[in-house]
Amino acid sequence: MGGGARVKRFLTFSERIARQLTACAAWPETMARGWESKSVEEQMENARQKKKDAAAAHTPKPVHHSRQHENLVLARARLVKDLETTDNPRYKQFLEASLVEIDKQIAKTE
Repeated sequence: MGGGARVKRFLTFSERIARQLTACAAWPETMARGWESKSVEEQMENARQKKKDAAAAHTPKPVHHSRQHENLVLARARLVKDLETTDNPRYKQFLEASLVEIDKQIAKTE
């Protein structure tokens, strides 16, 4: 068999490592210009967005919501007390309509 057959030789561990290191060393030179700055800009934008999202999550809406609910419950208690003590039929009608409206608002805040 004369020299026509090629024998595939497996690389040794050190040869594989040497090839990988060579490829890694050439990597920045083969990379397109501006790629790194685009990546940094993207990371900075992601960080800004995360900060905005975190700030939006910590808004005082739940505190405002619970205070509003407490105010409505107190106003309802006052209406019930006034409704029990009044003798004026027009005022009773007004208080009953107000009580219905406050009950609707309380149901929305729960």
